[in-house]
Amino acid sequence: MNRLSPCPIFALALLALAPLPAAPTIERTADQIRVTLDSRAELRFALEGDLFLGLQRAAIAGRPLKSDATCQWPMIDNDVGPEPSVAFAYRLRSAEIRDGKAVLTLDMETTTSKTALRRLYLFGPDREAALADPDEPLRKAIAANDRATSQIQAAVKTDPRMLAAAQKATDARTAADAAPEADRKRLRRSADEAERERAKLEKELPALLAGEQPAIAEALAQQTAYETELNRRGLEIGKIHRDAHRFPIVRLPSEAITPGSLEELAALPSSEPRRPGGTVEWIVESDSETIGGWPWKGWRHQFRVTAAPGQKFNYVRMLGTWEIGGNAAGLGVVNFRYRGLGPIAHTFGGDATSGVTESWTTTETLPGAVQKAPMISPVLPNFTAVTDRGYGLQHRAGSWIARLPRGGGVNFIDFQHRPDTLFAGFPVRQGNLRAVTEAFTGDRQLSQTDEEIFPVGGELSTTPFRYLALAVEEPFPPHEIRTRWGEIDGFVRDEVSRELGFVQYEPEPAQGFIVDNGWLGWMQSLTQRLDAYAELGIRNIGSHNPGWINGRYQGPDGPPRTGGGVCLVYDWIPTKDVEAAWRQMADKMRAHGMSYYVWFGTYNWADAPFVRSVGTGDEFWSVKYDGVTVDDGGGAVAPHNYLHPRTRSMVTERLDFTRTRFGFTGLWIDSFQSTGLHRFTRDGRHAPQQRATWEWLAEWSRKGVGLQAESMAFPGQSVSIEVDYRDPAQWWYLRNTTLWFRGRPFPDAGTDQADFMHYRMMAVKCQPTTQEPGPP
Repeated sequence: MNRLSPCPIFALALLALAPLPAAPTIERTADQIRVTLDSRAELRFALEGDLFLGLQRAAIAGRPLKSDATCQWPMIDNDVGPEPSVAFAYRLRSAEIRDGKAVLTLDMETTTSKTALRRLYLFGPDREAALADPDEPLRKAIAANDRATSQIQAAVKTDPRMLAAAQKATDARTAADAAPEADRKRLRRSADEAERERAKLEKELPALLAGEQPAIAEALAQQTAYETELNRRGLEIGKIHRDAHRFPIVRLPSEAITPGSLEELAALPSSEPRRPGGTVEWIVESDSETIGGWPWKGWRHQFRVTAAPGQKFNYVRMLGTWEIGGNAAGLGVVNFRYRGLGPIAHTFGGDATSGVTESWTTTETLPGAVQKAPMISPVLPNFTAVTDRGYGLQHRAGSWIARLPRGGGVNFIDFQHRPDTLFAGFPVRQGNLRAVTEAFTGDRQLSQTDEEIFPVGGELSTTPFRYLALAVEEPFPPHEIRTRWGEIDGFVRDEVSRELGFVQYEPEPAQGFIVDNGWLGWMQSLTQRLDAYAELGIRNIGSHNPGWINGRYQGPDGPPRTGGGVCLVYDWIPTKDVEAAWRQMADKMRAHGMSYYVWFGTYNWADAPFVRSVGTGDEFWSVKYDGVTVDDGGGAVAPHNYLHPRTRSMVTERLDFTRTRFGFTGLWIDSFQSTGLHRFTRDGRHAPQQRATWEWLAEWSRKGVGLQAESMAFPGQSVSIEVDYRDPAQWWYLRNTTLWFRGRPFPDAGTDQADFMHYRMMAVKCQPTTQEPGPP
């Protein structure tokens, strides 16, 4: 395992010799505050009287970086609990220079009004509230639906086809229960299949009966009418629409954060609830950096929130749009992330009047999210462009994770370009940071939502965020833009690693394995093949699962099975029957200079010895965002709480034991964005686990243990399972990436495929990897 070389010393010398920046200047007029920075950045904040509307114009060397049609606007809110509250208006108190920085101090007003909430959040129907408080049309629909349901159930129950299927399932179960031991397993499988057939028929039969009996067709129509009325009433009441992990989905910034929309939001009727929210300081300072010899110029900003007595918040978001030239048409964007709409690198079609011609977003979509739509990955070889705006927005509303963690699902750096201007935005360190970048067919702006999540409290200070642009007179050709991207990616990666104390490791030619059973045989077979792999130049082996005691197999003398599957680990130690084979395999890998990355998940099966040894108290384990749902197992899964010293130390001790006794040199995490970086302490009101998880992984990196994660792990190594390495528009951006070929054979040395991958892909530090199946 090779560490990356440190930054050149001459770069540090340049920083030491750089002159101190001059203080910014502030000019205030009736409709704006103009902040001019010595980095050639000019920022204009819009006003309507004392109503502060946000950052409306930003330019570097006279080149606009955003549209005047939108603002960058802070959204400060508390969505935990039964009555969410949000800041809906900011009043300018002062604009001053303080310690060489421009400081805008704002007084905020907050509200729990659904009128205001609907302007900022995507709302969906509250069906439970509608049933609890039905209006007259819904009451009639409920009564009709009850009658229709009883009618359909009776028809299904007495249908000869249903009677025959039910009898078949009953007979099959009776035969299986009475069968000799030798035949019981086979007959139980048959009984299970018969029951599945019965259940399938029960589901399909109403539609079949509707084609045969007009009365049943009418009953189905009454059920449909009930659903329509329930959704109508539910939407009238309304509630914040949330993704599958319970994160709230905000409205599209290009629509919600225009000057006119913000003025309407602030004009909340006096009959609606409102109260003083406290103060916000928006702090701006000049920023510049020489990266790869090129002078990037811009600014950095930070928010400091002081809540009024009795007020508490847990989110600071930045909603707005960024688009070089003031329009998204023709804009190039780059974002290496997990799933979404559009490729890694994309240039929008369209024009300034009609907007872009296709949808592109960094949110995460899953099969079935949009009426059983097929998976649309950002980087599938057969990428299908989404040109229908409504269909694209359905993916937004149906996203699995609306805003992914920065560096853990979505790229840490936002990067866009035109031939003569490059623009990048990024935080100064890893943290509890999430983001989404998105544009949909017809949009003229590229929407950006950034957020930082906090424990619910009254004093919030955000992570500083840097905005840097590179403006040139001679347009860059495409290969130069890619090179500039690589330079800034490497620079930020090193800066983030330095602050975090994270040691980076070089990607290595790798062989990956999915092993769900038969670990002993797999290890013995792999040990015999290591000589051949070493001859091919393979230097990294990854395995999922490496042989942990798990819900599928506990090994001889292991703990009793209490449920779970192969990915639900009982303990971070191997089963006893593979101990010797693991040690022999690791010894041989070490002799060949190979790294061994073992699959690791940030959770354990709850009803198992390790969890009981840590403690079953709520304080030791974390939760999903809503603070109630532990996991999809209904409480059977115990996610690690790295903010609790006992949990953190005991997980560390367990892995240290396995590493010392048997051997591994890296951790491989799949679905990193949803298994490691979306957790919170137990009641949902304490700190997120995101930063704590990165600190824990950095601790391991300092011990010599690397990190690979699917599909984005900045500043660690990403493991991409979805990138087509042959697409020259994409592989330029696979920095520090191990590419899994999903069963394709590792190319022999000297072949065209190997030469292409090692010459082209090594040029951007991406290492080719194949994935071999485990034993049958």
